Order: sequence, then C-alpha cells, then structure tokens
Amino acid sequence: LHVVKNGLTTGTTTGRVNGMEPFTRVYDEYGVEGTSMQVSVLPYGDANAFLHPRDSRFIVLDRNGRIFGMLTKGAGATNRTDYVMPY
Repeated sequence: LHVVKNGLTTGTTTGRVNGMEPFTRVYDEYGVEGTSMQVSVLPYGDANAFLHPRDSRFIVLDRNGRIFGMLTKGAGATNRTDYVMPY
C-alpha cells in the first residue's frame, strides 16, 4: 500500500506500508510509559526517509486521498523505518 504525507520539514514524501500487521511499541518518554498499535512505513523511491522528527503528528493519506493514519516518531536516519498509527 502506497501512502503520502506533506510534512513541515521534508515536504511531500511517499512511502509504502510494510505489511498491515500492526505491532505494539512501548514508549518511555519523560518518565511516562505508553503503548500504541502501529504499522511500519518505508520510504519509496529516492527518499532517504519518509519523515523527519519534526514531521511527527502529521496525517498520512493513501493514494486515493483517504486518511490512513497519523505519523509518530521515526526510527532515525540510519534505520529508514517510520511508524504510523492506523486510523
């Protein structure tokens, strides 16, 4: 499944959902633990990453313009895997 987003830092980028099987990520930020169900998104084409950290909380659309989900924190420039909470 191909997806697209227009982020504050990276502008418009496309990606592909790496399977629709959601998995659980556990956060421990600022001493607060949280759990969320997410799917992974890989950059598509020549892009180095689907999102930059300042692109978090942007909406991701499928290729038909429907809301697919919301971006959460990326894994970093060396990993190239980013995460979306499905809608």
